Amino acid sequence: MEEQFFKLTWLLCSHYKGMLAAEQYVRDFGSFRTIPVSERVRDDDWWPIQDGGAVLVDGQRWGDGRDGVLPAFYRFVAVGCWNVGPVFSQMVFGAEREMARVFDVKDRTRGRSTDQLGPRNVHFDVPENMRPANEPCPYVMVARDITVNLFGSRVNVPWLDIAQALLSYERPRRVVLEERSRASSRLTDRRSRLTIVPLLPAPD
Repeated sequence: MEEQFFKLTWLLCSHYKGMLAAEQYVRDFGSFRTIPVSERVRDDDWWPIQDGGAVLVDGQRWGDGRDGVLPAFYRFVAVGCWNVGPVFSQMVFGAEREMARVFDVKDRTRGRSTDQLGPRNVHFDVPENMRPANEPCPYVMVARDITVNLFGSRVNVPWLDIAQALLSYERPRRVVLEERSRASSRLTDRRSRLTIVPLLPAPD
């Protein structure tokens, strides 16, 4: 259950940041450095984007973890998951009420994280094989997705979103040990995705 909760919050955070990145990119696209998407694995059956018009947008201006894309003012809400059994543990995600906007955008676009880029979508977390080799720069991808129709509905889910939901792509940002802490996880600040804290007291 905790793994599913972590996956859900990671996806929500990624799509929310992608929506915000797209808005900033549209407002001032001339100031962003862009490069073509790597084609190293283009013949792979899992290649998730259509040919033409795909670019990687340099996200260095948003700082470490690209958290600078987040708004300065927000309304905090804690979302938690409790695992009750022989051992009790909990995980808490520091959400923002403004995140609800991304659901409205996905409803209007029938699956994309932005309505600012015409038929193109934005992906905040770009797989390593789609970035330039040996370049650590944090990129955001703007591209036309290859999509999968959701059970005959009007919703077309981007193939890359499906891959990131199925595969273990996400990682916790950092681990913090707190003395005599009894909570399995807690947020230390707004900028952390999750801070993992052990049930047992930290060693001396």
